[in-house]
Amino acid sequence: MIPASYRWGELESGETTIALTSAHQHETDDLNGEVRMPQSSHERNPIEVCFDYSDVDSAYKNAVENGAVPVSEPEEKEWGQKVGYARDIDGIVVRMGSYVNSSKAHH
Repeated sequence: MIPASYRWGELESGETTIALTSAHQHETDDLNGEVRMPQSSHERNPIEVCFDYSDVDSAYKNAVENGAVPVSEPEEKEWGQKVGYARDIDGIVVRMGSYVNSSKAHH
């Protein structure tokens, strides 16, 4: 269980890190729109895909040059990560962030 005071937690799964967040976070709601929960089993859950890069600016530029729709250019966040957002051709939000060297659950 992630304590209520934490913004998110991470689960290591081999080479993949799975981040668990609340449905609403002001830093993503303001950028990408609020999460809309499915009203029936026929609706798809909204998701955000996150990738870590050593050079976020280059990754963001490459994504946009290859058809991604810009949402938010990379910028430094208060938790020490540089993050940029774009939408892929299916409208899925892709978060491109720098590596973070800290505990697996964050305030």
